[in-house]
Amino acid sequence: MKRHVRPALVAIFTLCPLLLVLGSIIAQPQGRAELEKQKVFVTNTGKKYHREGCRYLAKSSIPTTLGEAVRKYGPCSVCRPPTLEDDLLVQPAAVPQAITLIEGNQPKVPTCLAGAVRFRLLPPEFANRTCPPGEAVLVFEVTAEPRLKIVRIEGMPILSKAIDDQKQKLAAVEQEDDPLPIAMPNVRLRKGIGGFNQQSASIPVLRLKLGDKLATNLKELTGNLVMQVESASEPGLNAPRQTNIAVPFSFKDIPLR
Repeated sequence: MKRHVRPALVAIFTLCPLLLVLGSIIAQPQGRAELEKQKVFVTNTGKKYHREGCRYLAKSSIPTTLGEAVRKYGPCSVCRPPTLEDDLLVQPAAVPQAITLIEGNQPKVPTCLAGAVRFRLLPPEFANRTCPPGEAVLVFEVTAEPRLKIVRIEGMPILSKAIDDQKQKLAAVEQEDDPLPIAMPNVRLRKGIGGFNQQSASIPVLRLKLGDKLATNLKELTGNLVMQVESASEPGLNAPRQTNIAVPFSFKDIPLR
């Protein structure tokens, strides 16, 4: 018995792929030329073409081809005859245009880690900003680890020290009338890396008044940012805990634009 079962199984597994291929060939829909030759019916007075047997063919039924019918008539909404648009669904998909991929690296940006919070300085273009003459615009990306949610930023970055490569001390520009919002909580940014949550992000902006001497880099930038954060609820508490914290930041060698 076993000797007969084994050859039968081999034959089944051998024939199944062949049958699938043949089935797909047989089931392939017809092309546009054959579609245009399909027989449909029109009437003496109507403005639609129909399938054979449609109730609107009771008084008159004139056979024609689909290619001829679509020139003067529209498809009946009752019997739903074929249309030439069906060819878009049955024809093999066109070969898409080639996409060329080249090797590249994501631009590096100044980064500072402060516990569960990460600061990154992004190009001004990220916030749709340009640098006014005599100023440097620093766009902060502030993200937190998943266990910590940034609710909002309380004010602008507080500057402690900013020294450029000409040893000039720079001061922050007053931003009371700055049209850019102070913070945009929960902004979806780039894919989170290093365990930081991309959905817990805010974007404050710091403007610096440049010195008289031409500088190309900020050698040192320090300060802090006050933010309201929400941490996971403690045992016995129903709601997460919210508190304000001042998170320090410190950067070195920041390119000036």
